[in-house]
Amino acid sequence: MSAPNTAALSEEERYELELAEQARLNSGSWDSVAPGKAANFQQSFFRMVGLLGPYKWWFVFVSVLGAIGVVLAVIAPKVLGEATNVIFEGVVSSALGGQFPAGTTQAQVVDALRAADQNDIANIVAAMQNFQV
Repeated sequence: MSAPNTAALSEEERYELELAEQARLNSGSWDSVAPGKAANFQQSFFRMVGLLGPYKWWFVFVSVLGAIGVVLAVIAPKVLGEATNVIFEGVVSSALGGQFPAGTTQAQVVDALRAADQNDIANIVAAMQNFQV
């Protein structure tokens, strides 16, 4: 591999080439050169943004997908909780349907359960929003 013409390079470019050569020589071991800190962060940042320019629509697309993922991660537990409540209410209604005639109100079921000393089940039925026998 031929060495680049260092006479036409600026001081910064020569320094970057020297660091790159050191990193190449030390690659694969723990004693390699530590990454340097940008001397001018703003200039480095805008250079990076310029290099990513051709990919800006992919970046926007991935960012939007990430935001959608966060929204779904926040909404999912609420939806699953509501679905669990609906299933549980159906199971309890089916289980109590054999003990009470159709059309019995929620309050009547709670009173009957409390009279039978089944306070835990009565509290569960009382807390349900859409209880039907």
